[in-house]
Amino acid sequence: MVARVLGKLLNTVGILPTDKVTEVQRTDLVGEFVGHTGPKTRRKVKTLFIIFWFYLWVWFQESKTFNFWTDPRS
Repeated sequence: MVARVLGKLLNTVGILPTDKVTEVQRTDLVGEFVGHTGPKTRRKVKTLFIIFWFYLWVWFQESKTFNFWTDPRS
């Protein structure tokens, strides 16, 4: 629920290209047996991290004027 609202808000202000979000439940992150939780959570976070960096790369490609080395106040 919170992810959907945040996704719509970030899309409305122009930070995200769409309001599509990935939601996970407890069962998506917690394993059935001792030792299964870590790898299960790592896989989900790794997938989301890759998607995040892809969107960030696309955003930088679209805004060619962005420069890390300049002061944003100037």
